[in-house]
Amino acid sequence: MLHGQWQDRTSKLDRYRPYLEQRIAEGCTNLSILHRELQELGARCAYSTLRDSVHPLRPGR
Repeated sequence: MLHGQWQDRTSKLDRYRPYLEQRIAEGCTNLSILHRELQELGARCAYSTLRDSVHPLRPGR
C-alpha cells in the first residue's frame, strides 16, 4: 500500500468514477472495454491507470 505523499492524491479518472462504478455494477469488468468507453467519453489515461483505479472497485476485492 502506498503511504505518505501519494495518499489522497487525485486521479485523472476521478470525474469518471461514477461511470466506472455504474459499469462495474452492470457486470462489465473487462478493462479493454472500459478503457475504450472512457476514451470515447474524452478521458485520456493509460491502461495501467485505469487498471489501478478499477482494481478496488471490482467484485470480490
